[in-house]
Amino acid sequence: MSKDIAGLLGALAGAGATVEVIGGNKGEGWAPATLAQVRHLLEGDKQRFVVGDIVQLHESAANLYHWPKADDRCIVTQVLDTPYRSGESGTPQPAKRSDFAIAFVAPDGELLEFLHDSRQFKKVGSIYDPIEHNGETLPVQ
Repeated sequence: MSKDIAGLLGALAGAGATVEVIGGNKGEGWAPATLAQVRHLLEGDKQRFVVGDIVQLHESAANLYHWPKADDRCIVTQVLDTPYRSGESGTPQPAKRSDFAIAFVAPDGELLEFLHDSRQFKKVGSIYDPIEHNGETLPVQ
């Protein structure tokens, strides 16, 4: 966690504060965000991928990307220590977070590699997992 986020959460906790959603519907069942929810929003998922993981788009992100498709399995080829944010300041284009690179084979047979936001993907395996073939488990060497 960055020092800025830690300082913000510490100040909020010390003041006994809660955070309200701006523009939210304060109808029945509405409650202000807890500090744990704010921490999750600021830090995101802590699922950390490693090179060699096989990933697939989350169902909720299937319509966000042209490539890869929802059922494409991709291999993680790079994990960035510091996320890259695209977009230009002062434009209406939103900044996009990219923190890992994935590779997959396109329908035309070309190998493609893209930077993407790892929070939009889920791990479905690893290239280092044993392989099952004809009912026999083969070790990866």
